[in-house]
Amino acid sequence: MDDDHTAQTVAALLKHSTRDENIYRHEWAPGDVVMWDNGAVLHKADHSDVVGDRVLHRGMVADYGNA
Repeated sequence: MDDDHTAQTVAALLKHSTRDENIYRHEWAPGDVVMWDNGAVLHKADHSDVVGDRVLHRGMVADYGNA
């Protein structure tokens, strides 16, 4: 694709992906755990309703099937 077609395609994909029916918003409660795959989702923190401390852990999964 040329640059113009690429930009149009990315804009269309972003518009579709960020439609309200494609967005998950989590309402936090004590003890909640939320996991996502960074390679498969767009994610953004909304700190407007966060009260108290949060603990974040990063985990990685390695594929050793071909080792």
